[in-house]
Amino acid sequence: MLIAGDIGGTKTILTLVDPKRGARDPLYEHTFSSKDFDCLEDIINEFWKEAGAYPGKLGEMLLEGSFGVAGPIVDGCAKLSNLPWVIDAKKLKSSLGWKSVVLLNDLEAVAWSVSRLEREDVVSIYDPNPIAAGDERRGNIAVVAPGTGLGEAFLSYISSHEIEKGLVQGHIASASEGGHTEFAPADEEQIELLRYLQQRYDHVSYERVISGLGIPNIYDFFHDTHRYPEPKEFREIIVNARRDGNDLTRILLDAARASRTSTGMQCPIAEAVLRLFVRVLGQETGNMALKVNATGGVFLAGGIPPRILDILQEGEFIEAYLSKGRMTGVVKHMPVDVITNPKCALLGAAYYGLRRLP
Repeated sequence: MLIAGDIGGTKTILTLVDPKRGARDPLYEHTFSSKDFDCLEDIINEFWKEAGAYPGKLGEMLLEGSFGVAGPIVDGCAKLSNLPWVIDAKKLKSSLGWKSVVLLNDLEAVAWSVSRLEREDVVSIYDPNPIAAGDERRGNIAVVAPGTGLGEAFLSYISSHEIEKGLVQGHIASASEGGHTEFAPADEEQIELLRYLQQRYDHVSYERVISGLGIPNIYDFFHDTHRYPEPKEFREIIVNARRDGNDLTRILLDAARASRTSTGMQCPIAEAVLRLFVRVLGQETGNMALKVNATGGVFLAGGIPPRILDILQEGEFIEAYLSKGRMTGVVKHMPVDVITNPKCALLGAAYYGLRRLP
């Protein structure tokens, strides 16, 4: 039996999986507030008590654990980005008395889910070469995930002729910290944004621009340089939100969407923030596609893309994605999909764990 988990700074989701039923049909699943616990082991013990609805069986099972965590993994040990936790796979295995425990970076877990996604789990925003339902995506795949931060991962495709080398046909997921590479501006406005952010940060990465952490940076740049009109009442909302510790990214995205309607408050600065975010996201998505030669396509994950699906389907994102000079002819054959299943990281951790079972 497998216990899989998606371990985040805000919430932790655990699921009990019977290999015969598969990851999409768990025996039990529960969501916990991560900050209510001192460590992952405490959450697992609480989960185990609740899963005791299967008396006389669970205690006799050999258990394995597979957990996607929001942070880099070094020698089987993870220090979470937004929690004061350190998770050591060996210590956790020993303490729980399990057969094995494996840790994955959360984006690696998302990547493991990609080849198992179903039609209802994704929305296509660019598809130059539609494939029939059930057909396999051949070639490497890139994953770009703007959420609180910017995560990136990729899947290497193992072709049939490589099976002779002992490799299994299909996709193998790998983690990446590509979201922390240097932000490369593509026009004069972005050059000025870079200079502005260089006064704030020693290192200006893509995460400083295209993430939940980055969207307020774009707003501050536009506000401080007086580039776009800003209603007085909206400025007051931002000031109060900062004072109260509220989510500025949500406020800016909601204002931008409302401003695009005839009934919402017109807020040019919020619209400009969203447009720049979409352009830079398109640029970096194209960068990632080229870096891993993503002939199998690119998947956008994370919390932000599903919220702005209609905007991503407009021309600005695709134009930026395809704007690769001599390589435009290469990128134009690489489709882009948005993962809308909010449990893709949990599914990926479960799929990876099931692959390891005998």
